[in-house]
Amino acid sequence: MDQLLETKLNDFRKSMQTPEGRAHQEEARKRSEEYQQIFSPGNIENLRKADVEGFLDWQGRWSGLFRQKGRIVSDMEQLKRTLAILLDENKDIQNRLNRLMPNEPGYVKGLGRAVITAILHLVYPDKYGVYNRTVEQGLNELNRMPKFDRGERFGSRYCKINKALDNLARETGLSLAEVDSFMWFVLLEPPEPVASAIDSLEIIEKHLQQLLEDNWEQTELAKEWGIYEQDGEPVGVEFSAGDVGRIDILCQKRAKDGDWQDEWLVIELKRDTGGSAAVGQLLSYMGWVQENLVRDKSKAKVRGLLIVREMDPKLKYALDVCGAQVEVKKYNLSISLDTVNH
Repeated sequence: MDQLLETKLNDFRKSMQTPEGRAHQEEARKRSEEYQQIFSPGNIENLRKADVEGFLDWQGRWSGLFRQKGRIVSDMEQLKRTLAILLDENKDIQNRLNRLMPNEPGYVKGLGRAVITAILHLVYPDKYGVYNRTVEQGLNELNRMPKFDRGERFGSRYCKINKALDNLARETGLSLAEVDSFMWFVLLEPPEPVASAIDSLEIIEKHLQQLLEDNWEQTELAKEWGIYEQDGEPVGVEFSAGDVGRIDILCQKRAKDGDWQDEWLVIELKRDTGGSAAVGQLLSYMGWVQENLVRDKSKAKVRGLLIVREMDPKLKYALDVCGAQVEVKKYNLSISLDTVNH
């Protein structure tokens, strides 16, 4: 066991022994057992819309599943058929997962890998781990992220992830459920000092990315663009662009038939004025997308959007060179208080 893993593991175990840690584990265990029964293969025909919505709204173990709730529960009969495919242990897991991907008969819009593997894990907790953005980043942090072949299908990639999680469970003595919690702990940053009223706006601005992600469909950008998806899962927030860094939000243009066009939008968020250096960073991300994601490289299909609080006068000169390929928008944050009649 390397030093990084040992240090993180010791800290994780200490946190789980605190009263708060024990209470959280007990609550998560109870809710997990409840949903294990709800999603069990024998109960799929009795599955209610309220059951699925309650699971997606549950913040006890995973966050963000609620973002696709409307699409997932829009056709409950199709969802039941899809879950029956997912949970059929008489069939090969790779084939089952591949049948749930876009353009396959078991595909349900919004039902991406984070939700699919969470349900799989709840029903079979000793056999399958969870594959979501936190797990991917956690495995990368621990240098245990498996390599994928170009064009490798989701079923095969999940089996590699699941093997990495199982190996980690054996190495640490944790269960797969505990490994799932551990992945979140690996990425946990030290707590920030308590904010004063003066810097409270700065705290809000730091969460601009989260606000956009949670409320994407209510933004004007959503009419034309969607957050980039892989395996039916929105993965475009904090998207890894290799050695270049992480893209704040990566979007793909929507097609009229509900599919995706080969056109891309790279969004860079700046809490302040966003100087000319921000344009250079944005162009680097755009170049990476052009090289690695654009299918037809004969046409310029990558645009950039810089979202800032205030416009830096120096920014104009950089934008003049970029032309229509890069756009700047200003954001405004406000809080309103509504009277509640009682």
